[in-house]
Amino acid sequence: MGWSAPARKVEPAEGSIGLLCPCASPVRAVGRVTPLVVPGVELAIILHTGNHTDIDRACGSLGTYVAEHALAVEGPVREYYVVGAHETSDEPEWRTEIGWPIFIAQGSVGLQAVDSRLDP
Repeated sequence: MGWSAPARKVEPAEGSIGLLCPCASPVRAVGRVTPLVVPGVELAIILHTGNHTDIDRACGSLGTYVAEHALAVEGPVREYYVVGAHETSDEPEWRTEIGWPIFIAQGSVGLQAVDSRLDP
């Protein structure tokens, strides 16, 4: 799985950005970088193909589905860059999974996703 993001400076007034990396041992704070343990969670996942100019549409579609079905739980939306610029310069081949935290009610059909990617 690759890591990719457009190069852009984020001003403090805009908020913050989280970059999640699996770590086998504790991470110490350095400057404005602080460690955060994100627990595993069940996710509704949508696969976005191609470059990221319209990735917000995929995220919006997933968020709408989660909201309409009252599945949302607290937690950050996650993006996994399965195939990105580090693997290929052919943008139509890029694959990004967007995961929205959800709860799965007993008896739900068609919803199966467990976030185990962050386990070292």
